[in-house]
Formats: sequence, C-alpha cells, structure tokens
Amino acid sequence: MEPYDNSQLAKPRSRRDFLTIATCGMGAVTVGAGVWGLGRAMSPSAAIVSAPELLVDLKDVPVGDQRKFMFDGKPVFVRHLTKDQVVEASRFDVRKLPDGLAQNANLVETASASVTNRTVSFNGIYTVLWGICPRGFCVPIFDTGDFGGWFCPCGGAHFDVFGRVHKGTSLRNMRIPRYRLSEQGVLMVPKKQGGISQEELDRLVFGTSAKS
Repeated sequence: MEPYDNSQLAKPRSRRDFLTIATCGMGAVTVGAGVWGLGRAMSPSAAIVSAPELLVDLKDVPVGDQRKFMFDGKPVFVRHLTKDQVVEASRFDVRKLPDGLAQNANLVETASASVTNRTVSFNGIYTVLWGICPRGFCVPIFDTGDFGGWFCPCGGAHFDVFGRVHKGTSLRNMRIPRYRLSEQGVLMVPKKQGGISQEELDRLVFGTSAKS
C-alpha cells in the first residue's frame, strides 16, 4: 500500500490565490463601508435631533405674514400682525371670551388673555404660539375662520390673531410657549418648557403681580 501523499495540503498558496482572496476581502470592506455611509446619510444629524432651542429672528417675519417652524415634534407659529389686525382684535372684551386666561407659559396661570399677555413686541406686534389646537391636536389653518386668525377643522374652533378662541368646540386659547427675546429681536424657544415661569418667580420673590 502506497503511503498517503499530503504534499498538496502543504503546498504554499500561489500569488494568484493571494490576489483573489485580497480582492474579495477589499470588496467586502467596500460594500460594508457603503452600507454604513448610506445609513449615516439617511439618519438625521445630531443637531436636528437634539437641538436645545429654536431661534427665530423676528425681523425675518414680514408684516401680515406667518412663519411656521417645527420644533421638538410640534409646530410653532410666529406671526407679524398689522396695525389694523391689532386694533380689530383688541376690541373684544376679554371677560366675554370662552377662555379669559393668557395660557402663556411665561406668565402666572391667572394672567388674563389681554393683548399684552398674548403678544410679543419688537418693532411691531407678533403672536408666538404652539401651532396646535388645544382640543383636537390638529394644526389650525392660517388666516381663516371668522376672526381673521386661525381655523381648526378638527373641532371647528375659530381663533383671532392673538390665538384666542371665540367659538367652536375648543374652550381654550392656543398656548404660548416659554421663550426669551434678545435686544436684537431674536426669539429663543427652549426645548425644556417645564418649571416655574419667570413672572411667577418674580411674584413669589418680590411680590409683583401678573400683568392685567
């Protein structure tokens, strides 16, 4: 019986074998890198996901127009009111509105829904609102309805230019987010909206009252 010949097992790999293996390996790396790069391209950037604040330059909002921003998964309305709109909406008696409260996160809960408490002043009058109907969680339609502000098709609510409800199934005014306004007219809406408002803090510390 002839001895077993294992010379083929111990035979060194040829140059062609080495090039074949190397080429396949590089191909796998290239495909993997392509998939990883595609995944990164399809994913939102960290700046979008974890933006700590919304910055709006009020000078970029024309008179009579509105800008809508998406922030923290919710729309924010910034509207630059005309003088006629302010005069017309100011004629309504706050005490006769369905919701006489400001619903303003910057003020005490008992603050009234007056013009001052529902607007922002900087070389003009602006309305800054969470763009969501308090009742139906729909996005109200701009410049429609019976009072020149917004109309919510979910509950049929009509809001004026200050975001105050006048009729419909919603019984609450559109809410105003917590914000800060710089001397240059840049509005900053922070992601963290909880906690005590600055006016409430002032009232507790200094005994000042909410604006009427």
